[in-house]
Amino acid sequence: MGDYLKETLLEELKDERRLCYVYPLYNLKYEGPEIVLSRGLSLMPIGNTLLLELGKSLPFIPRAFEKVTCVIKRTYHMRPDGGFWWITVVGAGTQLLIRDLLAALRLFRAGSIQLGPQIQSYWLRNWFKRNTIWGDIFYLEPRSISGMDEGVLNTSGALDFKRFWHRFRRTRPTKALRIAVLRFDLAYRNEDPEERLIDYVVALEALYTGDIQELAYKLALRAAFFLGKTKEDRNNIFHILKKAYAVRSQIVHGQEPKDEFILQTGRILDIYGLVKEVEEILRQSIKKLIDLPDLLKAPNLQESLDQIVLDSSRTSDG
Repeated sequence: MGDYLKETLLEELKDERRLCYVYPLYNLKYEGPEIVLSRGLSLMPIGNTLLLELGKSLPFIPRAFEKVTCVIKRTYHMRPDGGFWWITVVGAGTQLLIRDLLAALRLFRAGSIQLGPQIQSYWLRNWFKRNTIWGDIFYLEPRSISGMDEGVLNTSGALDFKRFWHRFRRTRPTKALRIAVLRFDLAYRNEDPEERLIDYVVALEALYTGDIQELAYKLALRAAFFLGKTKEDRNNIFHILKKAYAVRSQIVHGQEPKDEFILQTGRILDIYGLVKEVEEILRQSIKKLIDLPDLLKAPNLQESLDQIVLDSSRTSDG
């Protein structure tokens, strides 16, 4: 399979009838079959030899390429003389699509997944006499984000991701969901755990609060009943988010947070552990909302979440 992929990918990059972009993925381990997400868009496993060969089109080959196992491939059928305007439009559209795909990968699988530099059709580079369309989400070397591990995607997980990607693209996001996904994704640009915590709490506020009264309590309670399957789960989520909100308030008001935080459940977390817990709660919140389009269409998301709390309480009383 490796030789076939090598031959096919190199042919696509050399084919003057196609516009092809390849994006290495840092910190995502995947060695299964190619995942075709849509026409002209796929995730491909890739070996080190082929990656180094592709990297020859860059100013230099990043050291991080040695650990890349997977790339995003985006292709268009076209003529190379299609015109500068058309190529610019396609390139801008590709950046938006890749940004969405990167966010979806991060939502689906925890881990410090990041995008490597763009490798493009050879004819396009020759046409412009240089590499083009370098966006702010691409890195020559991956950023070091403390407390975040490598993401791992197996063959069965690849099929699940393909289904999630289609749901993610079909979802008509509300303003709250757009803010939540944006802030979730922006947190990956911050190496400082305190800054990431601020992004996560802002995202959770967008989903779980609609006013400024008792924000911390409402956020924690709604999230606990929306995500928690048992009383213990709900209790854990509630107290993590209450603590996260308190720490976030300290940070934005110029106070230095403590080295350790003791939850009312007795758990002890440092700042990295707290951020990791909050990130996973946010990830599961967004994924569950994407799976519940009727809830997203509700006139008032927060009122619908309060109804879930009431219904759960009635069930417990019964």
